[in-house]
Amino acid sequence: MYMKQNSWGRLAAAYLQQPIFSPHKPIFWNPFTFIRNERMQLLERCYQLDYEAEIFRARLELYWQECILAIP
Repeated sequence: MYMKQNSWGRLAAAYLQQPIFSPHKPIFWNPFTFIRNERMQLLERCYQLDYEAEIFRARLELYWQECILAIP
């Protein structure tokens, strides 16, 4: 329950602090549209981090296999 309240508080604070005259980021007048957009951006950031971690894991596994094959 506390986590859900904290999440709503963070979203409310982000809604109230959105830049009004920014040419790079649109302003959302509807709070529900803003929340949906924020959650989509959070999901995209999490997906990007997961993708980068997966690439790093694949490279690490490749290097590990090369090291094992290089041992006589």
